[in-house]
Amino acid sequence: MVSNSPKAVSTHPARLTATVVAAVFLLVGILGFIPGVTTDYDGMTFDGHESTAMLLGVFHVSILHNIVHLLFGIVGFAMARTVPGATTFLIGGGVIYLALWVYGLFIEQDSAANFVPLNAADNWLHLVLGVGMVGLGVVLRRAPAARRTA
Repeated sequence: MVSNSPKAVSTHPARLTATVVAAVFLLVGILGFIPGVTTDYDGMTFDGHESTAMLLGVFHVSILHNIVHLLFGIVGFAMARTVPGATTFLIGGGVIYLALWVYGLFIEQDSAANFVPLNAADNWLHLVLGVGMVGLGVVLRRAPAARRTA
């Protein structure tokens, strides 16, 4: 028996936010491999501070750096399927980015420890991402689900 009545679909702001964040990470990972969007593309190395490639001419990137963004996006999409997964992705991912920010503050940018690679713009971005993701995860964890008819 087929019902013609509208079905209520439940959505949650944490799931939507985690999906958008995951999409941005995936997009950034892809853009990091596109010459023109990434300047000095021929200078990109797998890892290390020797990579001279710059996403949007600002953010230091390498193949490893781009892969990390791609993986973050994929994991985010998978975790955004549930509210607990979405909030774990936002809060846990934010904590990872805050740790990366602290790491970036203490390493010498021209040292072997700068394997991702990172520059000052990356450090500022990691701080903003970390605070934003943790804040969104905490705030949205208890947000009520929106209901709509499909």
